[in-house]
Amino acid sequence: MGLTPDEKKRIADFMGWPETLNGSFINKNGCRDSFDLNDAGLCVVEMTKRKCEGDFMCHAGNIWIASGELIDLSIWLFTTESDEATNFFRAFSEFIKQEEGNE
Repeated sequence: MGLTPDEKKRIADFMGWPETLNGSFINKNGCRDSFDLNDAGLCVVEMTKRKCEGDFMCHAGNIWIASGELIDLSIWLFTTESDEATNFFRAFSEFIKQEEGNE
């Protein structure tokens, strides 16, 4: 199952990606609404700038453990589904939501 519109919006807001009239988002490279591994890399760079990448990895690790997957965390995070890095972005969206609740 792909990302929900709410998850995409939360991520785009965090990243400063503008929303188009049809509800898609444009990343910093000018690409539209892909939420692929390239976008995941942009998000990691932004988290590093904000010094929250370690907190994200702890959060993602907890989701991975709860999932019961028997593969490495980095493989789980960057597995794609319909060209979307769904596990990464779903964990990232939940992390952003959690962080917003802590402000």
